[in-house]
Amino acid sequence: MVSGSSQGFELASRLTFAVRQLASAFLIVGLFVPLGGRALAADPAEDELNRQGVEARKRGDDQAALESFRRAYAIHHSPRGAAQMGLAEIALGRWADAATHLEEALATATSDPWVRKNEQVLRESLDRVLDQFGTLQVIGSPSGAEVVVEGRVVGTVPMNQPSRVRVGDCRFEVRAPGYASVTRAVAIESSVPRRETVELSSVSPSVALQATALRPIEPQTKMPPPEEADTASRSGHSNLRTAGVIMGAGGLVAIATGVGFGVAARSAGKNNSQLGNTFDPNADDSGKTYQTLQYVGLGLGAALLLAGTVTFLLGGDSDHGSANAQVAILPQAGGVLTALSGTF
Repeated sequence: MVSGSSQGFELASRLTFAVRQLASAFLIVGLFVPLGGRALAADPAEDELNRQGVEARKRGDDQAALESFRRAYAIHHSPRGAAQMGLAEIALGRWADAATHLEEALATATSDPWVRKNEQVLRESLDRVLDQFGTLQVIGSPSGAEVVVEGRVVGTVPMNQPSRVRVGDCRFEVRAPGYASVTRAVAIESSVPRRETVELSSVSPSVALQATALRPIEPQTKMPPPEEADTASRSGHSNLRTAGVIMGAGGLVAIATGVGFGVAARSAGKNNSQLGNTFDPNADDSGKTYQTLQYVGLGLGAALLLAGTVTFLLGGDSDHGSANAQVAILPQAGGVLTALSGTF
């Protein structure tokens, strides 16, 4: 009996110890489960930003809503944040971005409770977005040429996968260094894949040199403006007229001097003539000198007067082309000769 009582007591002690250990374990789990649940819950800052975005959507301010959703998404890149951004982008007509974010969110439909709860609405929204797109695939050569749609590089030739582009008229460009680029316009439909083959032609160095050679060469010297040329022409004509007046005045002075010498020669001839008052300029050496000076003065004066008159007339012809003339005074027997040469 004693032995059985000891065994029973020992068993009871072990059961009591086991119960205590189990209770302690449940207590520890009870303490950590709330903490774990709180740790897995959404960030309060993210929740607040999502709330602000929803309020902005209700006010119709979709741009402000998108900014709030972007900030919320940047915290943890949560599927809910991606979905909210996609819905706001639909309202703003940013179809490509909306498709990307909605597809990202729906990829976690089996693991994210919020996405799973709203999966039907999100898929309907994505289907509506995809109706705005078709596909474009460009093949050809050279390999590696860029395919540009609306200023954005969407792939390189040959494209292994088609690129998503907007439905309607689509203009794309294929470009590569050393090749002439090609631009085409095609019609994109949502249900019909579009494939285009583009072969770029290489640009040889000789063609580039010819294009450079055909560029106009700037003149090394510039002609003066018409106003300056006209001013210079008028100045030249004015100088000719001034020179003509001076030469004419000098001619008159020379003629007057010649006349004066003629009078002196006559007076000397009368005074020294053996025939009384009969004029004889050879009767005295002074008379001969006066007579020679008379001829020189008259000839020189006539030449200067003629040259001055012609020069003055040339200076006055400022509205009829240009004149280039030279006046030369040449000595001749018994007087002087004025020679006028040039182009009028």
